[in-house]
Amino acid sequence: MNNIRRLAFIGGGNMAAALISGLTKRGLQPKRLVVADPSQEQLQRLVRDYAVETAADNAAAVQGAEVVVLAVKPQLMRGVALGLAPHLALSRPLVVSVAAGIPHASLARWFGPQVPVIALLYDDELVDRVPAEAHDVTVRAVVRPGHGVTALPVTGPVTGPVTGPVAG
Repeated sequence: MNNIRRLAFIGGGNMAAALISGLTKRGLQPKRLVVADPSQEQLQRLVRDYAVETAADNAAAVQGAEVVVLAVKPQLMRGVALGLAPHLALSRPLVVSVAAGIPHASLARWFGPQVPVIALLYDDELVDRVPAEAHDVTVRAVVRPGHGVTALPVTGPVTGPVTGPVAG
């Protein structure tokens, strides 16, 4: 994880804050994290709590980013994605969406085939069927666009790598 030079967060709300907290606790240097959010209050909170960098707008945040985390409200996702697509077409960072209810197919359509996209979806039913002790498993994903994702457990009861293709 410490080999990521720049990770951009688009959206600085609670989900972004939780992810930033986890990343910095696991050793990712805050100077490698940049956040764009229309709320100056949200940005100031993240700077105060985690010492992250901020950007004036989404385009500035993703400039030079290897990974872009989309942590915006679902109703804003289409506009955000379409606005970012031209900025990501050449650099092709990995885009990870944590917005609820946005399917991978929509993200792939908005960003186009040149940008690798992962949509993380939260499924209440699936979580309810997973044993409680497994909810705390920390997983590090190694992503190779076009080749798949390898998830390596760091802590918890899961052992061995889990590999699967990246949809899209």
